[in-house]
Amino acid sequence: MLAMSTKLPDVETDATVAATPGTVPTVASAHDDTPSQPSLTSYELGGVIGRGGMGEVVMARDPRIGREIAFKRIRTAGNPELRSRFLREARIQARLEHPAIVPVHEIGEAADGSPYFTMKRVVGTTLLELIPRDGELQRLLRALVDVCLAVEFAHARGVVHRDLKPANIILGEFGEVYLLDWGVARVIAEHEPTSTSDIDSISGMTSAGAMLGTPGYMAPEQVADASSAGTAADVYALGSILFELLAREPLHARGLAALASTVAGLDGSPLSRRPSAEIPPELDTLCVEALALEPERRPTARAFADRLQRYLDGDRDIARRRALASEYLAGAREALADPQGGRHVEAMRLAGSAVALDPESREAVAEFARIMLEPPRVLPAGLRSALAASDAATQRRQSRVAAWS
Repeated sequence: MLAMSTKLPDVETDATVAATPGTVPTVASAHDDTPSQPSLTSYELGGVIGRGGMGEVVMARDPRIGREIAFKRIRTAGNPELRSRFLREARIQARLEHPAIVPVHEIGEAADGSPYFTMKRVVGTTLLELIPRDGELQRLLRALVDVCLAVEFAHARGVVHRDLKPANIILGEFGEVYLLDWGVARVIAEHEPTSTSDIDSISGMTSAGAMLGTPGYMAPEQVADASSAGTAADVYALGSILFELLAREPLHARGLAALASTVAGLDGSPLSRRPSAEIPPELDTLCVEALALEPERRPTARAFADRLQRYLDGDRDIARRRALASEYLAGAREALADPQGGRHVEAMRLAGSAVALDPESREAVAEFARIMLEPPRVLPAGLRSALAASDAATQRRQSRVAAWS
């Protein structure tokens, strides 16, 4: 359980250290870079709950209305570029008013001139921590639908997140889902339905070719040039997250090794990675499409969410399931007809998968029953050895009985 997140905006580590309670005398609107006149109220600051290279987040209390909040402040106040990026993150997050995006309350300036902003304090567990747990898949898929809709909301307002990953998704105890860390988001000017003219482009503050994002979740075009990554780059990251939920392991290796495999391309099918797992074929297909190397071949975040929701609602891709069942049934027959023998167990597994995918198929049910009832033509070597040993033991017992008789 976290007070805010394992990875807050620009916060990479959890830190629980004591902080001397203090006050911040200046507050401002989240839509204005110029702090207002000093107010008569103040925030009561508590312990640090997260730190990163640019800022840190502390627990705080707003005594004006008596609520707990998260207070984010910059760590290097004298750096103009970091200051601009810090305020840019606050403005982007403040204007994306969506249930799955943490709302920003105020932007202000402390007595020493350093900027800060306050936001809702969320409590929950990161998706990264929940992935290894058994029995959580349906809940996590529902949370991913909420994240997809938040991403689509941002895309409709000309914002590309560029750092989607399980560590940036928080699930609360009462069904809340939050998408965090808008620190490297990109504003696409041609898609701005609302005014974002006062939000600087991060590309203007970053040298050409600089890498922005997390290896393993970055799209190939984002690895090549983050400044030109569009909405499809976020969909690739969503596909990587879905792959991880289904396969129970990341698509790419952790760390910088992921960059090479991202550019080269990997099989985006979680079913290929874990053929023995019960992975719905419609979700397997969605992963493959979202992880396409070519951005134009990927679905939109809205289409991604809709297909996930249809699966959760039980509206499954019947045609795809039937086609896959036919493939499994053909494989079962091929294994059973192998002249070398010894593939009876494989044939049984494939036929069982065919029945699971298409329970209404009489052909699949009949074939599965036949394989179950029909003894294998060639017994496995281990079984033959066990039977031979059993026969030898029986003969010895009979010999002893005959001798006594």
